Amino acid sequence: MTMKKHPSRQHRIALTFDVEPPEQAEIKQHAEFDGSAILDELLRRNIKATFFVQGAWVEAYPQLARRIVDEGHTLGNHTYSHIRLIDTPEAQCLSDIAAAEEAIKNATGVSSRPFFRCPQNAGGWDSGIKTMLKAQGYEHIHWNVDTFDWHEDASFEHALNALRRGLRTYNPTVVLMHSWTNLANERLGELLDALKDEDLEFVTVQQLHDEHNTVVPMVYTPEIEPGGLGIMEENDKELAEDTGGQSGKLGKSIAWGAIARGVSVVANFVFSILLARALGPLGKGQYALIQQFIGILAIVLNLGLPTSNVYFVAKKKISPQTAFANSIVLMLPMTLISIAVTLIFLISPFRGQLSYSLPLFVASVVLFVTTMLFGWINAVLIGEHGLKPQGIATIVQSAVLVIGTGLVALLGTVRVVDMLFLAALSQAAGIIVLWCFDPHITSVRAWSWPDFKMMIRYSFKAYLIDVANFLHLRQDILILGWLSTSAQVGLYSVAVSFAEVVRYVPVIISSAFFAEISGYPEREQELRTAVLSRLNVLLNIVIVVLYIVALPVVVPLLFGKAFNASLALTFCLLPGAIATSIAEIPSTLLFARETLYWRLSSTMVFLNIVVNIVIIPKYGALGAAFASTITYMCYSLVIVVKTRNGTGLTLRAMLVPQKSDIEILLNKLRRKMLS
Repeated sequence: MTMKKHPSRQHRIALTFDVEPPEQAEIKQHAEFDGSAILDELLRRNIKATFFVQGAWVEAYPQLARRIVDEGHTLGNHTYSHIRLIDTPEAQCLSDIAAAEEAIKNATGVSSRPFFRCPQNAGGWDSGIKTMLKAQGYEHIHWNVDTFDWHEDASFEHALNALRRGLRTYNPTVVLMHSWTNLANERLGELLDALKDEDLEFVTVQQLHDEHNTVVPMVYTPEIEPGGLGIMEENDKELAEDTGGQSGKLGKSIAWGAIARGVSVVANFVFSILLARALGPLGKGQYALIQQFIGILAIVLNLGLPTSNVYFVAKKKISPQTAFANSIVLMLPMTLISIAVTLIFLISPFRGQLSYSLPLFVASVVLFVTTMLFGWINAVLIGEHGLKPQGIATIVQSAVLVIGTGLVALLGTVRVVDMLFLAALSQAAGIIVLWCFDPHITSVRAWSWPDFKMMIRYSFKAYLIDVANFLHLRQDILILGWLSTSAQVGLYSVAVSFAEVVRYVPVIISSAFFAEISGYPEREQELRTAVLSRLNVLLNIVIVVLYIVALPVVVPLLFGKAFNASLALTFCLLPGAIATSIAEIPSTLLFARETLYWRLSSTMVFLNIVVNIVIIPKYGALGAAFASTITYMCYSLVIVVKTRNGTGLTLRAMLVPQKSDIEILLNKLRRKMLS
């Protein structure tokens, strides 16, 4: 029987076999299984597969090695003598791999490069082993379905269940089998017959490689093994720790970020609603104007060190104490600069309808100082601990903000300056929480000039990007306040609040993701980027539907009829917000690879300023929304294209959700609920 192929079918499956001489002591009971039975079955069905061959097997069966190539299968290197790379000196590893390559070339006339599989996967997740392999022109090939044909309790039923589970979870599906097992030699045909209703397209690893398909590796856990046995050896546990552990750490970090962001969103909306109802569009606009000014000033004066703090601490290149000390030493000069710049702003025409007062000036400077300190300390802790410290601090900040606003409202008239002092108080509360989480990082004596120079070299381009991106997102409010009225700013700030909700989840994910993947090998970076990016696209689709249904009711209900005009502004901003949201995960991958696109960010800032200045005088807040959406979409398009051109990811891999993405997400949620 020939297994029918369906080129239009999206689900693809690659059968891979690790091929070893059956004469080896550990498998000598299978001495009759040389691999020919597998080739016969595949030939009968016209299925192409991938064989990772051991050099010793090639020398024992050169005619079968030639047959693999002649019959159109893909061939990869599995070392010469099945050594565990993770336990073997590098020189011996290289010698063994080279011996296998020589045997393969002598027997077949072709090279095994670039495909390699570590025996027993001992080293398959180790960055040092992967770097060594890459230098030799190899790429380690993982799998996401293990039939467990090698296991002492192996069974046909368990292999079939593993395959069906893998087909539900992964696309493409890469199957691991072995040349010397009963299952592969005696029941392969029966196994394939059981899958004939799945409507599959069988491919080789070469095809997946040529088409830049993303293969998501499986995670080993005791419950998926035959009988639920926990049989992993010590080095095999690296795989679970490096995938499940890292994935678990990333998941926990994202969960903390999501909890904190959820609390923060609710708190900020309550705060915004109270301000809108107490101050009206004019007062709401004045508060938004000064707050955005402080935010921009903090980004401009932090020199990009928060990004450097996360990057170097996560990669273990700089200690948390040194990263903190190298940041805090700049606090005094930056505070002095902020005093001068804030004074100039409050007496300049750019302040819009703000009136200068000493309390307003003091509140602005205090808010700047607390914002800077929180940003620097928070970045160090993200690099060291993930998003948990930030999550706890954000929850405390939100509580201070909401409770404080309620108390101020009860005590009397709400003023803009009171809200600025309250915002500074909430930042100070966050700083205290971060310090309590890890007081050991606050060592000024750990300052290091060589490390400071290294951080600044990295942070310079990151700094330009941070400044440009923040300006791109925030400068429209300042320009609107300058060229229009504070009432227009108030309406626009409500629309911005709703539009920015679209970016909350991807920003949380990218913050945790950046700290995690900075130390990953490139292939693992791309695998995780593809899945997270596609899930983010799905999330944006859901948000759009919710907004269309809910916003016409929510805006007047919460903010009052005076803010009804914010609804049109929100829908005008929404396409741009979605575009920046979709670009968030790919841009994190570029940052992790030190691809810092400061020229693009700077260009978009300039373009945004020009379009705002041209359109706002005629169309007011609607013009600002239109200008922002146009430049957001241009920026995001370039980011996605740069990611495609600079990595192994295709646009499809990043942007087109797959059925397996939802299944992976549901499976993870199901496991969390069960645990």
